[in-house]
Amino acid sequence: MRITSRRNLCLLLCITITISATAREHVETTRQEILAGRKKRIEQLETILNDAKQRLDDHKTGKRLLEELETLKLEKKIEIFQRKLEQMQRVPDDLEIERLLNRERIRNERVDDRRKREDPSYYRAEMEDEL
Repeated sequence: MRITSRRNLCLLLCITITISATAREHVETTRQEILAGRKKRIEQLETILNDAKQRLDDHKTGKRLLEELETLKLEKKIEIFQRKLEQMQRVPDDLEIERLLNRERIRNERVDDRRKREDPSYYRAEMEDEL
């Protein structure tokens, strides 16, 4: 009985370490992932834009009246969403993809650094190195 509980404890410890190590690793972002993310964002923007246009149309037809300030804000949002959508629908060149990849790498490094700072064992290892 005791051997089984030790074996289970070792197995649990190994699984915990593996999950912890896997959670901290970042999968390298690829060109395909960036383009897929842009496509998803374009779909979201199209939905938001269509919703805003529908609300403005409902106001104009008298279905659901908006206050003057709301109408102005909605018209401004529609204009902004249309420009953003046009910008995002252009296929990014290699330079833009590289810039996005670098931004993702930097973000991942910051996340890793923050996790290390939050991990108490990180400080113990640093102190041991200094001694």
